[in-house]
Amino acid sequence: MRALLLLLLALVGGVAALAYLAFDARPAVQARNGLEGQDISTLKALLRQNDPRRAVPGSLQQLRLSEAQANRLLDRASLYPALVGARLQLAAGRMAVNASLRTPATPFGRYLNLHADLAQTPTGGLQLRHLQVGRLPVPGLLADPLAHLAWHRLVLQPDFGSILQAIEGIRLAPHTLTVSYRWTPQLLARLEQQSAALVLDASEQDRLLGYERELRRLLQPYPPGSRLPLAALIGPLFRYAHSRGGDAVLEDRAAWLALSAYVTGVSLPHILKGQGHRRAPDVVLSLHGRQDAAEHYLVAAALAATAGQRLAEGVGLAKEEEDLLHGSGFSFTDLGWDLAGARVGQASTQANAAPRVQALLAAARSDGDLSPSFRDLPEFLGAAAFRRRYERIGSLAYDRVLEEINRRLDHHPLTGATIKSAP
Repeated sequence: MRALLLLLLALVGGVAALAYLAFDARPAVQARNGLEGQDISTLKALLRQNDPRRAVPGSLQQLRLSEAQANRLLDRASLYPALVGARLQLAAGRMAVNASLRTPATPFGRYLNLHADLAQTPTGGLQLRHLQVGRLPVPGLLADPLAHLAWHRLVLQPDFGSILQAIEGIRLAPHTLTVSYRWTPQLLARLEQQSAALVLDASEQDRLLGYERELRRLLQPYPPGSRLPLAALIGPLFRYAHSRGGDAVLEDRAAWLALSAYVTGVSLPHILKGQGHRRAPDVVLSLHGRQDAAEHYLVAAALAATAGQRLAEGVGLAKEEEDLLHGSGFSFTDLGWDLAGARVGQASTQANAAPRVQALLAAARSDGDLSPSFRDLPEFLGAAAFRRRYERIGSLAYDRVLEEINRRLDHHPLTGATIKSAP
């Protein structure tokens, strides 16, 4: 009996020692918060290179990421509650990964800091060469089977299986990661659903679907192909938000997301519940008589409501820079709608201002109640015309136009009222 007790104590002591070596009080890696202007340009470049609309179903596609791009995407993955942060370093045929996971509290700490060294195989796969958990090295004979088991378990998951199975090869080069994958339309649907699940919990998804249904109800009297001033929809929708009696910040955010999804042709039931499909809006929304103005305003408002005014304004400017080089030309008109929407979206989701801004939106009866007009500002400026008139973004002549936009916003009853709400 004494021998059995000693053996049991030795086992308990061994487990405690392993836990002491494995767990840490602090994470070794933490995600970088926020999204900067350079990140916006990076994401836009990736979307251009991997536009799903250009991919033939069944074709082999490649996603090429720099080390910095991959790490910025890993920062966004840290929205998963268990992942505090992750970083990778790339070399020829090799990759080092460091990650910190949050666990339930233990006497030894609540973080698992992982370090793994992986090597590229001749067939385009990855082989685990070394694994360490905290200060505890995991022997290769144990680490490799564990890695294979974890991979196969992920492949069997309904949420991730179709995404992982699409990957056909990985190539590692100094500071560059290339992923080869087989494109299918179902892959896009799965990615959309995963993105929604990543940032919205169950209650937020239900709230958002409720606004989508209310939006459809409000639009039902209007025949397909008709045009509707934006205020005719925003007023009733924000009166509905007020009638729900919930947290004004959460209600306003859901309203902007539903409006933005509608105007961009995104089906919320499709993304959140795996139902429905993409389609162009049945009823065209306009702001000051222009469809593009309504789109800019709503998308900027939704982006500011979820990620902040600074990011929304940065995305608007980045789009105009892109149009200057590759699109329809730089438009101060579009930039004005972007800044207006960003102001209102931000203020309507700040605790100290949300009820007041919600009331102003609910009282909107005309498009003039939502924003000043910018139709008289220069637009469709190609690169040569832009350089002749303004030289560059940030020049004195450019700043004068931007000051005029902000002057109009400052003196407008709604967008001017949001100034007092700025953090």
